[in-house]
Amino acid sequence: WWTILLVIALIIGVLLFLYKTSKPFHYSVHVGLLKMPIFGKLLQKAAIARMTRTLSSLFSSAVPILDSLGIVAKVVANPVISKVVRESRSSLESGGTLSEPLAAHWVFPPLVHQMTAIGEQTGTLDYMLEKIADFYEEDVDRTVDTLKSLIEPIMIVLLAFVVGFIVISIMVPMFSVFTELQ
Repeated sequence: WWTILLVIALIIGVLLFLYKTSKPFHYSVHVGLLKMPIFGKLLQKAAIARMTRTLSSLFSSAVPILDSLGIVAKVVANPVISKVVRESRSSLESGGTLSEPLAAHWVFPPLVHQMTAIGEQTGTLDYMLEKIADFYEEDVDRTVDTLKSLIEPIMIVLLAFVVGFIVISIMVPMFSVFTELQ
């Protein structure tokens, strides 16, 4: 049994080492996290909300847009989104728009790049980014509340099985002792 624990600990250690040192492995882990069935969309929306909220705050504080994008690329905890933000920065430097790289990447839903494009065209980019952040923050809150309400009954049933197992583990030997005494 101890060799199994040692092998599991070794595998976890190697994966953590690769996660810390290898950028391609780190990137692929985050791609896998974003493509998970239930929690992937939640992580994606939370990262988009964080990115747009930070960019909106910086842009409305009169920080130049290229500097804002550089800061946001470092602040966002997801390397997939950080890569798209860096692509957006290089697109702006070459005379393109901020929304073109967002539209080309699978991480960003159509709502994000459409509202970003509207904000660029109308000159209200900070307002549009704030609205995107508000929308996704509310969506994340609703999703988390829904997941909490789904997890609670599952935990109650699981706890009932554990308590039932403990009760049966105590009662069966007691009944066997009582039947042997009679």
